[in-house]
Amino acid sequence: MVKNIVYKWGKRSQKVKETLHADLQKIVDLGLKNSAVDIVLVEGARTIEKQSEYFNKGLSKINPASYKSEEALCKVAKHITIDSIDYYKFSRAVDFCAYALHNGKNLSYDLTHLTYISTVFEQAAIQLYKAGEIKHLLRTGLNWDGDGVLKYDQSFLDAPHVELIKP
Repeated sequence: MVKNIVYKWGKRSQKVKETLHADLQKIVDLGLKNSAVDIVLVEGARTIEKQSEYFNKGLSKINPASYKSEEALCKVAKHITIDSIDYYKFSRAVDFCAYALHNGKNLSYDLTHLTYISTVFEQAAIQLYKAGEIKHLLRTGLNWDGDGVLKYDQSFLDAPHVELIKP
């Protein structure tokens, strides 16, 4: 017997979702609807201070101090938002994990689960884009260069990350 489970965003994920660009909100909603695993949205909008912290810890390749303006930073750091510029008011990226426990082991950041979720989000983006419902596609932290080779040829692996790109 196949059990049909319909997942819904938890309170934390809902708060994160509210910080996302409208296209990204549609993508993650359809992704969750189509997913066979439960998904947690971990982080959307991020402050410049938080971005600096992540860079200093080696968790990001983007150093805010290297950019002359917030707008220049926002062009590459898609979690960063600027209230005064419409396009940058919301995060164009989201970090996620699985809500997956097995035999007492937390598999939230297991690469298999993260790869699956990235794929679910990519397929949702393609479906919505083809239907004319959004204006962006996705790039994943597993395949920055978009060549279809996951993980192995990436200079920086950020498996629990997807971001909007203009086709």
